[in-house]
Amino acid sequence: MQIVNEAAKFRYRSGNEFNCGGLTIRSPYGAVGHGGHYHSQSPEAFFCHVPGLKVVIPRSPREAKGLLLASIRDPNPVIFFEPKSGCTVCLLRKSLRETICCLYLRQK
Repeated sequence: MQIVNEAAKFRYRSGNEFNCGGLTIRSPYGAVGHGGHYHSQSPEAFFCHVPGLKVVIPRSPREAKGLLLASIRDPNPVIFFEPKSGCTVCLLRKSLRETICCLYLRQK
């Protein structure tokens, strides 16, 4: 709630004298079927309706890079949502690469 009550209103309350420049919050989004009651929430619609807060949901890795850099430069607080499925795939690929490297080194 501090994102909504403090960060989003900080610039407005100071009369545009101060801002939260560079405040970028990266968060996963999208429900997964096996998560608990907190891990299956999709709060992106809630944050979209908060004045003073920007919400970013990129659709591709190329777009994600540009939007993340723009989010960091923005004077307003930004929530940068990343799909849970994408995070899982990246972790899985990294895990598989490490496993394959370990198996390869053991064979030598």
